[in-house]
Amino acid sequence: MGLKINPAPTFEFDAQLTVPGAAQAATVRVTARHKGREALAAWMESAAGSTDPAFLGAVFSGWAGVLDADGAEVPFSPEALARLLDAYPAAGRELLEQYLAALTESRRKN
Repeated sequence: MGLKINPAPTFEFDAQLTVPGAAQAATVRVTARHKGREALAAWMESAAGSTDPAFLGAVFSGWAGVLDADGAEVPFSPEALARLLDAYPAAGRELLEQYLAALTESRRKN
């Protein structure tokens, strides 16, 4: 596979989010915006790695696997992201760390 000089504007990755009391993490398929080196540095400096919904909302643009009480998919929105981050205290840090890993680390097959 070749390397495109202009990367796709978005990419997807599976985020593992802690669910208090659950034996294993929940998996959410996240759509995120690509940031180049300079844009990533500026974004990180803008809030010093905050897990604030507005800061994280600047890079996340969609998801699958977030459900309401009836088991229906919850569409991504800034308000839904804020509710998720409020309900699951570890989610902001986990999303930030996993975004950075997905953006900067190559996929490796064992």
